[in-house]
Order: sequence, then structure tokens, then C-alpha cells
Amino acid sequence: MRAHVTASPVASLLLAAAFFAATMLTESRAAACSCLPGTPESQLAAATAVFEGRVVSIVRRGDPEVGPARLEVTFEVVQTWKAANVERIVVGTASDSAACGIHFEQGRSYLVYAQAGDGDAFAAGLCGGTALREDSNAAVAAMGAGVTPVDVTDEAPAAAQPQRTPPGAGGCASCTVGARRPLELPALLLGAVVLVAFVVRARRRRL
Repeated sequence: MRAHVTASPVASLLLAAAFFAATMLTESRAAACSCLPGTPESQLAAATAVFEGRVVSIVRRGDPEVGPARLEVTFEVVQTWKAANVERIVVGTASDSAACGIHFEQGRSYLVYAQAGDGDAFAAGLCGGTALREDSNAAVAAMGAGVTPVDVTDEAPAAAQPQRTPPGAGGCASCTVGARRPLELPALLLGAVVLVAFVVRARRRRL
């Protein structure tokens, strides 16, 4: 006679919990961002722009109830290795890491590998190689020294005003001053002679 084995309530609960955990783990892996490993050389070649920048602002775009929101991250560029020769640049990324979005923090510096974005000037994701600058020493060493961006919108310098050169010691002004001094003594002597002659003549008339 065959015996029927009945599972205990505790065993049933354990079996249900194991099934639930396995289901959740499978869904989590399916939703997570999966990336193929890359080298600094391959990431540099695949990126549209590569730069080191400090996050100065983060703006959230879109309605999270409709779909994943989009973040617009503004960087102050410190140095560039590829196509980012500007002082500030905006990079878009998903707000959810499951959608390969990068969790940027304001005030921190990153080595950014960006692609030409759809609707954004540039876009970046977890699979591109973007990471904190402090964790990217090997990548920076492989790329070598970057270039400091320059603002090319500065106004042209005003034209220099012509300088006036004062006359030298042998110029006309010095000649004029020098010509007046020799005439002062004869004029005084002539005046004295006229005065003496006038006085002598006046005495003779009295006599």
C-alpha cells in the first residue's frame, strides 16, 4: 500500500519564499545595466568627447511617472583629450542606474567619456567608462596629458594709441629758449645808456 507524503506548512512556506527570491533575482538581473569590459584605449576611440570636468549643476528633466527621468549635468572642463575644447559642457544621462544612468554628484570631478546624444549635446552612460577622477588614474596615464580648454569668445584687444615723442634737446623748442637769453643783456645795457643820456641832457638844460 502506497503512503501519501504531505508537505508541512513550514516546508510550503520555505518553498514559496525560495521561488519568490529566485523570481526577483532573475528580474533584477534582467533590469540591471550590463556592460562589456573595455580598455582606456577602446573607450577613448569609441567616445565622441573625452574630458575631465567638475560638476557645477544637475537639472532633472521629464516626468518620472511616465518614464525614466533625464538628468542634464553641467561640467566645468578642467582638461580635454577629445572634442571638448570649451570651458563648460552639458552631458545628459538617465536618472536610473538600471537604465545605465550615472550617479553624478555636484562639486565632484569625473573623467567623462561622452557620446553624441539624442536631444542632448552629449550623453554618457555606465558602459562608456565614465568614472570619478580619483578612480581614473590608470586611464589618464594611458591617454597622456590633456589640453586646457580656452574660451575663444574673448573680444579682440583695442588698437594701441600712437605715442607722442617729445622734442629732443636739439629741437626747435630748445633753440627758441636759447635764443632769448643772449638778447637780455644788450637790452638792459641799451636801456641804461638811454637813461643816462636823458639825465645828462636834462642837467644841461638847467644850466
